[in-house]
Amino acid sequence: MQNNALTVIEFIKHIQRKENTNVEDQMRIKNSLMAKLIQKFIFSEMKVHQLENLCDIIDIDKDGFIDRFDLESFVNRYQHEINEK
Repeated sequence: MQNNALTVIEFIKHIQRKENTNVEDQMRIKNSLMAKLIQKFIFSEMKVHQLENLCDIIDIDKDGFIDRFDLESFVNRYQHEINEK
C-alpha cells in the first residue's frame, strides 16, 4: 500500500469501487469480502479460506470487519516484528 502511496481508507475505497460493492460504512469492509477481493486482485493463487484466515488475523478488534484501525495496527505490528529480526 505504501509503495502505491495509498492510505488505508483509499485502499479500501479503491477495492470497493473496482468491485462496485455497496458497503453501508465506507470506512470498513467485511472480512469475507476483503478475502475475496484480495484473491481476485492480488493473490489469485491462494484459496479464499486461506485469505479469510489471514483477514481474521488482520481484524484486530474481531468485529468481522477490517477498518483503518485494523490495517494500521496490523501493518505496524508486522513492521515491528520484521525490524526486530
